Formats: sequence, structure tokens, C-alpha cells
Amino acid sequence: MAKITARVEAGERRVTQLHQLYQELKADQMELRETVKKETTEISQKLEQLFRKLEVTGRSNPSSSHGGEGSSHIEFPRFNGQNPVNWIGKCRRYFSLCRTPENEKVLLASMHMEGKAEFFYLNYVEGRGDIGWKRFSEMVAERFGDRRGDNVYTALHKLRQEGSVEMYVEQFEELKACLPLRESTTPMDEYYFVECFLNGLKEEIRDVLQSFHPTTLTWAINLAKYRENDLEQMVDESDEEEEVEVQERSDELAEDSKALFLSVAVADEPNPNVVKGWVKKDSISIILVSASTHSFLDPQAAKRLGCKIEQTKRFPVTFAGGSEIECNSKCSGFEWEMGFAKFSADVRIMKLDWYGCDLVLGVDFFKRMASIVFWKRTITITHEGKEVVLKTRGSR
Repeated sequence: MAKITARVEAGERRVTQLHQLYQELKADQMELRETVKKETTEISQKLEQLFRKLEVTGRSNPSSSHGGEGSSHIEFPRFNGQNPVNWIGKCRRYFSLCRTPENEKVLLASMHMEGKAEFFYLNYVEGRGDIGWKRFSEMVAERFGDRRGDNVYTALHKLRQEGSVEMYVEQFEELKACLPLRESTTPMDEYYFVECFLNGLKEEIRDVLQSFHPTTLTWAINLAKYRENDLEQMVDESDEEEEVEVQERSDELAEDSKALFLSVAVADEPNPNVVKGWVKKDSISIILVSASTHSFLDPQAAKRLGCKIEQTKRFPVTFAGGSEIECNSKCSGFEWEMGFAKFSADVRIMKLDWYGCDLVLGVDFFKRMASIVFWKRTITITHEGKEVVLKTRGSR
């Protein structure tokens, strides 16, 4: 009986302790709620004060009345006659971001012109309601550009490489950025810029690039840089046989002695140029890469498709960052289908799993086609007199 009594008393003490603990937790919970409520109120008051300050700042900023939504904290670029291309580009971005009405662009820009730039506006533009932003930007570029008297298109045609390829690219892109901004572009626009770029290159670089028939400006720029580097290496290897070396290796880009694999994702091209292909009943993913000089097949895909692999001599592949790997096998006469058309090519074997594809088609493939046009989410290949239209990944 005594044991039972002791157990009952112990149980009662335990219940009392639990009740006290519950009361303490309840009190802590109430205190926490009050603290959160107080801090939330303080935060709300601070945010309200901040919003009021922002509204006042927005109303007091004179540029906001010309720039539409989101312009109250963006300073319009000023212009004193220096670097007109850069200024015009900044104006375009400001107009786009702030949704500036077309009929206010010239007036808004004129309010931020200083010195000789302002005198130019007062003498030739002010009071003429027929001058829109397009014509105004052309006039500014012609007046303050390095090539006064020539329009931008003429300057592009006259531009010639005098220093490095990088310097030439910077000059070319500076002029190109000064052209009127178009709402849409066509493949012919890209063709025009590629032709202008090739014509201005040094002869020893231009001759090799023309054999590749590049269809995009990015492709042409990458090949020009690679060719320049190739020529520099030839000079370093043998000063005594410099002229002979240059002549003997002028077509090395198109031969199987070396490969350049710059990148799968090229900024100015559809990104990525992934299409679906077929090898009999098996589907394969294919990427068309204008920045790769050669075509490559993933070894796992080659095994899955039952391809016949041949061992070859050492074949170095150089990547954009300068790293290099070696291939020592290839698949001759690899056949596949794209868009109900049959294709074949000799492809090198290289791991492509990190690019998420089975086959990379490079410049060696491009050269064998009559033409390849990248347009939005489609790729049109002229092959054996027929146009093959391919939809890239994500197309409907």
C-alpha cells in the first residue's frame, strides 16, 4: 500500500511540473508574439516612410517627365562631342528602358548636349520638326565621328585592319553600333556585315576565312582570331623559313592536322543550335557549331549506334581557354538523317556528354553545304539542291 501511495504522489508531482512547464512555454509564446508584432509594425512604418521619400524624389526629378516608368533614378547620358557612338548607344538603352515616346527623344537628348554639341543642335536641328531620332543620331555620328563627311556605311566599307584582329574587331563593332537600331533583322543583314568584316581583314587572314564561307559575324571573328594566332605561331617556330611556312600552312585550318573547338553556345547565334537527327530508328541530338573547325561524335553514341571506329594518328583539339586534348579515333562515312534528308561525314570521336549532345557539326560540315542560314529558331540547310528546314530545341 505504501508503494502505491508513493507512486501516486510521484505522479502528481510530475503532473504539477508539466503544468508549470506548459505555463512557462505559453508565457514565452505570448511574449514572442508581442515582439514579432512590434517589430513588424516598426518595419511597416519604415517601409512607408521610404516609399514616401521615393515618391518625393521621383516628382522632383525633372527627367522623369520625359522617360516614362522607371526613369526617376536613371541619369540621362550627357554629350560634349566626344565618343558619339558610345553616347548614341547609351541613349538607345535609356529610351528602351524608360519607354520614351518617339517624338520626345530628340528634344530630351538635346537637353543633355553641352559645348560644341549643343551649338551643333542649335544650328542644324532646333526648330526642324522633320528630324526624328534615327536621322538625328546619324547626323551626330557624321558630325562628331572620326570620319567626318562619310556616313557609317561608307566608313564600314573603308575600314581596314592595320593592327591586331582584336583592334580591328573593336573598330568594326564601334561603327556597327552607330547604325540605326532596327526593330527586326534578316539573314541578309548578317550577310552584309560578314562581307564588310572579311573585306577589311589583312590578305593573309582574309584568304583563309573566305574558303570557310562564314554565315555569321561571330563565326568570322572567331576564325580570324584563330588564323592570326596560327600565323603568329608559325613565325615563332622558324624565322628563317617564315615565308615558306606561311605559304605551306595557309590552308591548315581546313586540314585534319589540328582542330579548334571554341564553344557550343555562341552569343550571336541561336543558343543552342540543337536539332534532332536519326540513325535508322535511333534518335540523336545534334548541335551545329560554327566555332568548331571539325565535327565530333560522342564515343557512347558511337557504341550505341554500332559505328565502326578506326584508330588514327594523334589529333589535338584546342579549346577556347587554351586547354588541349587528343583524339586518336574517328568514324568514316558516318550517316544520319535530319529533316527527312540524308547526310554523311567523317567525324572524330570525342566525349561530348558535358554538352548534352551526341553529334557536333562544325566548319568541315558547313563547307560541304551550299548554304546554312540561322534564323530565329530555325536552321535552313541547302543540300543537294534542296532546302532542309530544321527546328531547333524549343521550337514549335
